[in-house]
Amino acid sequence: MLSSFFMNMTELYIPDMANEENDIIINNTDDIDNRLPKEERLSSKNIITKLFTNGESFVCYPFRVVYILTPIEEQSSYAAMFVSVPKKKFKRAVKRNLIRRRTKEAYRLNKNIIISDLKEKNQHISIAFIYLDKEIKNYKEIEKGMKDLLLRLKNKVINT
Repeated sequence: MLSSFFMNMTELYIPDMANEENDIIINNTDDIDNRLPKEERLSSKNIITKLFTNGESFVCYPFRVVYILTPIEEQSSYAAMFVSVPKKKFKRAVKRNLIRRRTKEAYRLNKNIIISDLKEKNQHISIAFIYLDKEIKNYKEIEKGMKDLLLRLKNKVINT
């Protein structure tokens, strides 16, 4: 009985070969890595301390960005980041985690804006994203802010 079920399911799936011209062509994206591995998440207390004492910052709403160029020995990836959501503005951990997840996802999908230029110049950067708004923004607004700040950061890093 089970084998007849699978036979019927395979008979239902018939690929449409006549529609080859409308197929989506995926570009070669071998050099684009959309993951966010452990190496790209900042966790070293020494680097975080240097980041906030010696780093440069700017505001690109809804984030304040603190960044510093780091030596190659301290960091294996081209860009390492972390997200901070103040407990003073969001008392509940659920809300802080929601903002943190949305921010990480926006960064993960758009990090290639800055990483490609860092690879060309062989530079490494540590970045802190501090959420400034008093309300939870939806994902589209967070992603728009992330794209804007990554473009500004790219311009600042290239000019130095």
